[in-house]
Amino acid sequence: MKYSNKGFIFTRCSFTWGYGLVCYYSFFKSSDFHTLIFQTSYLDRGMELIWEKLTNRDNEYFNSYEELIEEIGDSELQRNYYHDQTLEIVSKMLIDICKKFESLGITVYFIHATDIYKHIDYIKERTIKISHKEKEYFCINNISDDDSSAIIALDFDNFKGTPPDDLHPSLKVHESIYKSILNKLDND
Repeated sequence: MKYSNKGFIFTRCSFTWGYGLVCYYSFFKSSDFHTLIFQTSYLDRGMELIWEKLTNRDNEYFNSYEELIEEIGDSELQRNYYHDQTLEIVSKMLIDICKKFESLGITVYFIHATDIYKHIDYIKERTIKISHKEKEYFCINNISDDDSSAIIALDFDNFKGTPPDDLHPSLKVHESIYKSILNKLDND
C-alpha cells in the first residue's frame, strides 16, 4: 500500500469499545481515511450494547441488561448459550459496518484480543496476523499463552521491581503488533 496524506482509523480497544470515535465522526469525511483497523475485544464486553437483541430460552427478549445478567448468573451453561447468540449478532454488526467502510473505498483489517472470530471467513480474511518472536499468531491471547512476559503484569524487563497488576499486552507485544501492521500495509 502506498502511504498518502490520508489517515488511519483505529477503533475498539478494550478501554473505549470504540465509543470515542463517535464524538469526532462529524469532523471527518470518509475521504480523509484509507484504512480502518478494528481491534476486537472480549465478546462479553459488548453484551451491554446488544442485550436488546438477545433472547432467552423461551425466545423472549430481555427487558433490561440487568435481567440478562441475572439470567446468566454464574452458570457456565448459560454463559455459553448467550456467547453463541452474542457472537452471531456482533459478527453480523461488525461485517455490516466494515462493508460500509469498504464501499467508501476504505480498506478494513482486524486485530484480535481472542480467537473467537477465527471461523468467520469475512473477518478471518482481513485479520492481520501478529508476528511475535518468530511465530505468527491470530490473536493477542495466543501470544500470552506462549510467552509469559507478554502481559504487563509479568513484564519484568521493563519495570524496576514489580510490574503493575495489569493483564494488557506488554510493550514487546505492542511492538510486535505495530510491526505486523506495518508489514501488512507494506505488502498489500
